[in-house]
Amino acid sequence: MSGKGKSPETLDVIRSIQQKYDQLSDSHKLVADYVLKNPESATLLTVSELAKQIGTSDATLVRFAREVGFEGYKQMREHLAEYIRRAIYAQKPSLEQPPRTGGVLERVKDLDLAYITRTIEGVDPGRFQRLADEISQAKRVFCLGWRISSFLAEFLAFQLTRLGLNSRPVVRERRSLLEQVLNLKKGDFLIVFDLLLYSREVYDAVAYVSTKLKEVKIATFTNDPLAQIVQYSDLPFFLDLSGQRDFSIISLTAPMCLINALVEKIIAQNPQRAQKALSLYEKEVLTKSRYALSPNSKN
Repeated sequence: MSGKGKSPETLDVIRSIQQKYDQLSDSHKLVADYVLKNPESATLLTVSELAKQIGTSDATLVRFAREVGFEGYKQMREHLAEYIRRAIYAQKPSLEQPPRTGGVLERVKDLDLAYITRTIEGVDPGRFQRLADEISQAKRVFCLGWRISSFLAEFLAFQLTRLGLNSRPVVRERRSLLEQVLNLKKGDFLIVFDLLLYSREVYDAVAYVSTKLKEVKIATFTNDPLAQIVQYSDLPFFLDLSGQRDFSIISLTAPMCLINALVEKIIAQNPQRAQKALSLYEKEVLTKSRYALSPNSKN
């Protein structure tokens, strides 16, 4: 049976797996069990990562996808992402109207705590470790973002620079994003933030790096598992910001928290390098800036 011609609305991936479960082989039942229990993780993992997680082969995953009604793993993954978007997040309690007993300060605190909790709980530890490793081992780290996401790109680049890493932001100023990534090379690492307000310019830059500069690895942070740039990502991360659909309040607290956790992870991997870099930053940047502001200060 093939899923060709059917839309995510007419082909429910979870129901299809459940209906065919008894007819599946033992190896395919292992895949089915994982997907049914971990639909969000299955959506974010590449075919190779999912095969390794389950303990099977890439070919088995492709055959499983066809067995339950899809043309291949890619189509099954797309339908699974659509299922999550419609069936899971639609059922979550709205974050837009939390209890207002403490006024606006309490309301904003509750919103941000909920975003932080969902973000941290949704991160795969193994993939997070790989991200820290790639950053630590890269010759140069480029942090790309536009519009609201540019704040995250600049913040991460700033934090990595303080740790002694060769990092720079790629944000929209005088030059286009594509111009700024044209000369990436082997050993470079590109981290892309594309949240809420998607940009064609971000897509073009990421697509160019992926197709023309194949030796450059890419990590992406999006709030939609079906975002177009995810197809080019070696390390995709999904941030659940579903409560911000109306854009009345755009909170970056959760992704900022994730960036801080990443910085702590990198420090723990090489504390001596980090301490040396932070001491240099304190001596050469912070101290001189303080003296410039207070020339008569002795502190």
